[in-house]
Amino acid sequence: KSKTVLEQKKSLGFEENDIVFLFFGYIRKYKGLDLLIEAFSELTKQHNNAKLLVAGEFYDKPAFYHNLIDKFGLKNQVKMFNEFIANEEVAKYFLASDAVALPYRSATQSGIMNIAYGFSKPVIVTDVGGLAEFVQQDKTGIVVPSSDVKDIVDGLNRYLKLRKTVDFAGNVQAKVAGNDFGNVVEVFRDMLSECE
Repeated sequence: KSKTVLEQKKSLGFEENDIVFLFFGYIRKYKGLDLLIEAFSELTKQHNNAKLLVAGEFYDKPAFYHNLIDKFGLKNQVKMFNEFIANEEVAKYFLASDAVALPYRSATQSGIMNIAYGFSKPVIVTDVGGLAEFVQQDKTGIVVPSSDVKDIVDGLNRYLKLRKTVDFAGNVQAKVAGNDFGNVVEVFRDMLSECE
């Protein structure tokens, strides 16, 4: 791992061997953060170094999510940054993460996926809206069939198993090189549209 990735992980309170899943952007019900937290309660039984990094402004009541974290005993597994993320702050969250989770209940497209790819991060996405068509299964990420918690757990587990043998970052870079994802200006435009 490059020094900057390790530094970013540590600066956000993670350990070197933690595997960090990032949930990024405005927090609204349709984005499924509650499903991801519940999935983590299962995932961490087998992988106690799996961690969840949540960065973005809440549009739902934060207490709802904090109560879930308490209910499932995940205080040491989940770090929340409930704040507006300025453009110049975006990189640190993506650099500190190993993969980006988009457990959406519904979606049309996602600027967050574009940013993830811009930082060479694989994605774990639910098969809703048009999200799946941008993911090469088991290469640039994992598509899970639904927003059912069990499917999300299976998808996270699949990533953890495959990451030992699959060069996700290299595959994402190859995908980026083959299309418009490489244009950083466009990535940030997409990100801003995601913030509506």
